[in-house]
Amino acid sequence: MTARAPLPLSNTPTLRHMLLIAGGAALIWWIIGVLLYGVPYEESRIYVWGDQAWTFTKAPNHLSAPYTLSGFVNPPWVLLILTPTALLPFALSMLAQMLIYFLALAAVVYKFGGKRMEIALLLASPLALNTAIELNIDWIVVLALLVPPAYSAPLLLAKPQNALGYVLGFTWRQLVRWVLVLLVLLLASFIVWGDWLNAWLASAERYPVAITINVAPRAIIGLIPALISGVVLAVIAVRRRDLVIGVLAGVFFIPYIAGYSVLLHFGLIMARWRRVGWVLWLALWIVVLLIGALFYGWIDGLPV
Repeated sequence: MTARAPLPLSNTPTLRHMLLIAGGAALIWWIIGVLLYGVPYEESRIYVWGDQAWTFTKAPNHLSAPYTLSGFVNPPWVLLILTPTALLPFALSMLAQMLIYFLALAAVVYKFGGKRMEIALLLASPLALNTAIELNIDWIVVLALLVPPAYSAPLLLAKPQNALGYVLGFTWRQLVRWVLVLLVLLLASFIVWGDWLNAWLASAERYPVAITINVAPRAIIGLIPALISGVVLAVIAVRRRDLVIGVLAGVFFIPYIAGYSVLLHFGLIMARWRRVGWVLWLALWIVVLLIGALFYGWIDGLPV
C-alpha cells in the first residue's frame, strides 16, 4: 500500500483562500501578541515573545560567532535565515515571522490534503494561540516541507526534533541527494565558522532547555510505549513512502517538544485525518479552558 501523493502547490482557488485565512489569522494573533507584550509578567504570568527578544532578533550581531549569542543552541546557518526578519523593528519582525509561519502552514496543509476548514480550525486552536505568544523559529522547519526534499536539510536541521522523521518518507534517490546536500552544507559551515560543533556543545551546556510543558509522547505515555509506537510508525512511513507518518513517527523518539512546536504536527493530522483533527480541536479547547480556569483561580477544582 502506498501513501497518498502530496498535492502540487498550484495556483488554485482553494489554496488562495487558505492563504487568505492564514494571513488574516496571523494578523489577528499578532495584534493579540502586541497587546499582551505590553502587560507586565506579574499580571499576565506569561513571557510573550521572550525567545525572540532575548535571542533570535539579535541574529545580525552574531553572524561571525553564533555561539556568543545568549541562548542560541541551533546550527549556525540558522542565524543567516533569521537575519532578514531580525533587521526589522521588533514588532514588525514578529509579524513577518508569524506571516511566514502561518502562510507556510496553509501551504503544507493544502499539500497534504487539507482544505479551508482545516486551516481555519488549525489557526483558531489553542496551539496557534500558544505559538503566537511564544513565537519561536519553528516556521523554518515548516518551510522544509515545501522545498524539494533533497534541499530540505538546512531547514529541517534548524530544529531537528520537530520533523526530522520527514526523511523516513523519502525515496532512496531523494534520501541520497538529501545526504549529499547535508554533507556539502556541513563542509561549508566548517569553512565559514570553523569547529562550531564544540562551540555548539558548550552553548547547549550553558543554556539547557527550560522545560515547561512537555508534550512529547515519551513524557505522556512513557518511554517504552513511545518507542514501540515510533518504530511501528517509522516502518509504515518507510514502506509507504509516507511523509506525514514519517514526521509523526519522529516525534515518538524525542524526549522533549514544547507545545508551541506541535502546530505543524496538528496541521498534518488535520490534513490527513480531518475528522480526528476536528475532535482533537474541540478536546484541546476544553482542556485549555479548564486548565486556564484552575490556573487563574476562576474555579477551585474539578468535581470528582
